[in-house]
Amino acid sequence: MTHDLNSTRARSSRASDPCFWSATQMHAAFRAKRFSPAEAVDACAGQIDQLEGTLAAFLAVDLDHARDAAALIDVSAEPAKNLAGIPYSLKDNIDVKNWRTTCHSSARRDVVADKDSDVASALRDAAAILIGKNSLHELATGGPSLDLPWPPARNPWDSARHPGGSSSGSAVAVAAGMAYFALGTDTGGSVRHPASACGIYGFKPTFEAISTTGVVPLSGSCDHVGVLCRSAHDLPLTMGAIAARSADRQAYQALALTTPKASLRGAVVGVIDSFSSGIDAHPEMTKALNAMIASLHKAGAIIKRVDAPPLARFIACSRSVVYTEAYAYHGEAIDAHPTAYGQRTLDRIGKGRLVTVREYVLAKDEQRLLTQQLDTALRDVDVCLSLSSFVFPCPIDDQALIRDTYDLQARVPFSLTGLPAASVPVGLSAQGLPVGLQFGAAAGRDISLVSFLQALEEAGLCGYTPPPA
Repeated sequence: MTHDLNSTRARSSRASDPCFWSATQMHAAFRAKRFSPAEAVDACAGQIDQLEGTLAAFLAVDLDHARDAAALIDVSAEPAKNLAGIPYSLKDNIDVKNWRTTCHSSARRDVVADKDSDVASALRDAAAILIGKNSLHELATGGPSLDLPWPPARNPWDSARHPGGSSSGSAVAVAAGMAYFALGTDTGGSVRHPASACGIYGFKPTFEAISTTGVVPLSGSCDHVGVLCRSAHDLPLTMGAIAARSADRQAYQALALTTPKASLRGAVVGVIDSFSSGIDAHPEMTKALNAMIASLHKAGAIIKRVDAPPLARFIACSRSVVYTEAYAYHGEAIDAHPTAYGQRTLDRIGKGRLVTVREYVLAKDEQRLLTQQLDTALRDVDVCLSLSSFVFPCPIDDQALIRDTYDLQARVPFSLTGLPAASVPVGLSAQGLPVGLQFGAAAGRDISLVSFLQALEEAGLCGYTPPPA
């Protein structure tokens, strides 16, 4: 990746600003009594005050409540709670008691949650501090829309461009220093897409590894909750609080705050050529992928080619499954009050009414087959590597170009099959836009994948850089 030396120095200086620290760095600062939860909230508040009017990352912010919560937290009294005092945000399709859950839709502007989602409850128990609820694409589908009651989030690297989605505001908040981590949802790549576009980490674990109870559904068989953060070390820190199974939480907690034990030397990395075969990807995306393969080989990793089904099969199957399940959940409300929704949502979810029962059954059979084939292909490697996006984010006001380019990506296979995957930031393009690559693994190998990403970061092959001021 190419970049300007002066710009690099400016970003390096910005990286020392506490608002851009990773959650892991903030945790260490709390323990060393070099920083307090109140100061962490103020750091986020400063960025929100400065940038929210331009970036539109939030639908709701409650800094008064966050400051009150910070004042009550004694980090030294919570030694087992690694997230204690750390400010975070949630995508606004995740319930928090007494907060609205709008899903960025006029149709839900008055819906107030009467109890916490499982993940919100877990983060409350962990003593993390909720800053606010993030903007998204309406009902978590479709792309950025300009015909909704709230503006779409914008890319912090270039506010004229879209930031990916549908967990758009969550990624923007983390990338721009407004929250130390955020949770989003991923049904077809919706955590990994904005992570790639905004230059941060986006991790989607194995299906049901994080509870979706209290999350507004889009597609029940593809919906995942995922983590957006600034360091691979933040992944075990957060997953140690929110993983659904106690055994997983304990394993992540053991991995958090320790020197990575995984090594790139001897790691078997499978390259999935079929996810980009025949695709006219941007040359800088392809260059980044080839550079990563070369760097991994130089670090002692074993590079293999993985024989996976073609990307087109995953995409066609995902469309049938997701559109049908989305319409099954949202269709009655949409049909009753179509003017309450944006046109992009009507177009996307409306396709579900056209899928026949036979087509849906066949798509579910194909989903099971593709899951078995991809999982089997990945059993012989430690992790796999592919492109994430094929193109860079386009201008947000060019709706035709968004329609034509938004789905040019290789993230769908991991959402459709429920296998773990992550987008990692690997550098900047000649235009100064983030480049992300995708790593994945076989089902249930989430912790091994996260450990590998920690080793990758320690080797200097990926990492977060603050966007320009």
